[in-house]
Amino acid sequence: MDFDFSNYSYSGLITIFSMIMGMAYPTVQSAIHEIDTKYDSGQLVEYFMTEVSYKWFRFWLALSILFALCCPFVLNCCKVAWVHYTWMFVHTVIVLALIASAIRLYTTIMTYYRSGQLVEYIKQRASNEQTKVASVLADIANFAAWKGQKKVYMAAVQAIADQLILELREHNYDINPAPFDIDNPSTFNSSLSADINRAIERLVNIIKNRNYDSFYTSDVTVVSLFYNLIEQHTLSQGIRDMIWRMVSDVTLSNNKEWVMEYWSIADGYARSLKYNCTSFEEANPSYADYMKIKEFHAAIGGMLIKYGKEKWLSDILFFTNSQPASYPLLSNTFSDILDMLEQFEKKLRYPYLWTIQVHYQMQGTRKGVNTDADIVRYIEQFIAIEFLRLWHIDYNGEYSDPKGMLQAGKNAEDNEKYLNLLERLQWSVNEVFDKNLNNTLHFNRPTKNEATQFINDNVQICKERLKGISDNPEIDDDKRKAIINSVKDAAKEWRDNEVAIINNRFNEVKHFVRTMPHKFPKEYILKNYALFYDSLGTSVVEGLKANFNSVLPSFFMICQATETYRIDYEHIGDALRRLGLNDSFAVLCLGFNKSSFFTLNKKSLPEAICNDDVWTFNGARFYELWGSGESSLIIIHKDDIPVCEVVKNDNDDVDLITDSMPIYSNIRKIDENTYMNVFYRIFIDVHYPTDMKFIRITIPNIYSENKYDLDNVQSIDSIFGKNLN
Repeated sequence: MDFDFSNYSYSGLITIFSMIMGMAYPTVQSAIHEIDTKYDSGQLVEYFMTEVSYKWFRFWLALSILFALCCPFVLNCCKVAWVHYTWMFVHTVIVLALIASAIRLYTTIMTYYRSGQLVEYIKQRASNEQTKVASVLADIANFAAWKGQKKVYMAAVQAIADQLILELREHNYDINPAPFDIDNPSTFNSSLSADINRAIERLVNIIKNRNYDSFYTSDVTVVSLFYNLIEQHTLSQGIRDMIWRMVSDVTLSNNKEWVMEYWSIADGYARSLKYNCTSFEEANPSYADYMKIKEFHAAIGGMLIKYGKEKWLSDILFFTNSQPASYPLLSNTFSDILDMLEQFEKKLRYPYLWTIQVHYQMQGTRKGVNTDADIVRYIEQFIAIEFLRLWHIDYNGEYSDPKGMLQAGKNAEDNEKYLNLLERLQWSVNEVFDKNLNNTLHFNRPTKNEATQFINDNVQICKERLKGISDNPEIDDDKRKAIINSVKDAAKEWRDNEVAIINNRFNEVKHFVRTMPHKFPKEYILKNYALFYDSLGTSVVEGLKANFNSVLPSFFMICQATETYRIDYEHIGDALRRLGLNDSFAVLCLGFNKSSFFTLNKKSLPEAICNDDVWTFNGARFYELWGSGESSLIIIHKDDIPVCEVVKNDNDDVDLITDSMPIYSNIRKIDENTYMNVFYRIFIDVHYPTDMKFIRITIPNIYSENKYDLDNVQSIDSIFGKNLN
């Protein structure tokens, strides 16, 4: 009886299990395939497979299979009634749990089939689990756009927007482009989460799809969050890069409606940024932000030309959100035109090299060192079109004449800068007329000759100013003082490093004068020239130091040596051995590279030792001095080495210009006619003992196998001793 009960129960459970296996499991697999096919989203399938109902169904299904396989063996091997009843009870519970999980799973599947419910369901689940689901919602939005389900699309996009705004706030809107990731090669890769980056990419693909209704392809929800007027944030470089990629991709898809919607949003942002500032000056951070926005949209204008969308420019150039008309994204005066040209011209020079192609990459431009220049060429064409546009706007919201003539610069550099910019503008204007873009935009004025004449008139203004500056040179006393102060500051360090003369034996003095001419470029000293280098004083003092260092070699050239030998370069080591040097002596090298010589002859000259870059030969230390002409060695007692000192000389007709180191100059006396004849002068006293003795070894510059005076070299003690007698 017990066995019959167990047998019948087992048979019933197996029947139910088989039914579920035969119907529910294939249905689940079919549902997964259907979700994948319906939404075209592998991510949504993966998200479904993380559902609790799906996981529990698989668990109970696996457990049911295990019990179904084990049940016959348990019933046959164990004849105890309570075991049968217990086993069948547990098996029944498992099958019931399987049925319940299948029903729950079916409910979940039906939710995934209903796209309207699915968005709210995913939002709720993500909120409970604290997970990011923007990319999944973007797939649903794509499905909704395909099927024309506007409510579902709006719900999905709004949910994505909520997540995006939270991440932007977490980053304080300071988004930086992330390094390229081979595992995530999205063009919208940034420091935002990978989920958000993929969602943005998916939404842009919807906008690019011209098969969808314009309701979806003109959606600017994402970009409006970047241009958030409420948050009043700064557009970071990463955000601008993402916007650029969006505009570039959408433009290539020929979606003019979206581009115009974008321009309207950007126009409102720029207007708020510009007119909500209490002080709109260069020192104001908002000014820099505003100029970046203008630069960015000038680049977009160049991109439209590059992509062959010149006709779109008509709508952009005259788009306004206000009455009277104003155009905050554009350059609305001739001065603005030149400022924008300068902004891009700077980016072609160090340290801005490569920034153009990094941030304003245009598809189809050639890769290489000229990429930046190629991109700027199109941007400058747009700026040239903005220039021609000045003839078509009477009021620009800036209370200034659009075609107001250029104000000549105060200094020569400004006017030379303007001449360069005017030349670049002329090139771009010529390109616009050569490509017939003026007719494409229906610009019936100005003519090419009128535009050229206008530019030439401004060129003439700058040239006249330059001529006036050149014909009327005037010394800038502020620059003169700055030069003197720069020399003073550099001279302080020189004085700090000078060695005081303490040796009472050095009672003999020889006087030297060193004069260093300094031909100033006009920018250094004249008014109306902006150039001045703060490091000028350092270069002057370094030059005077070189003159100072030349004194001691000159001193030895005019002094009579105790003994003089002429020795070939190859036999210098032999001569030093014959002298019998010790640590009481020093060797002064005039134009002789001791390190090179001893390194090359290291094996044959074991007496030469180098410690901490100091060379000695049998204890005698070597010093390198400046030298000219034939190289020579001065062998002298180390306590007799002369000392040089920069001294004052009040009898000279030049002015003392430093308080620390006595440096003289005529800089205070020069005028606009003599500024090229500036010089600096120092007076040097060489102190040395009366009984100073030294040996001079001269080294011929021409290689010879002749030993010259090598055989005549005597020991240093006998030389100095012989003369003492």
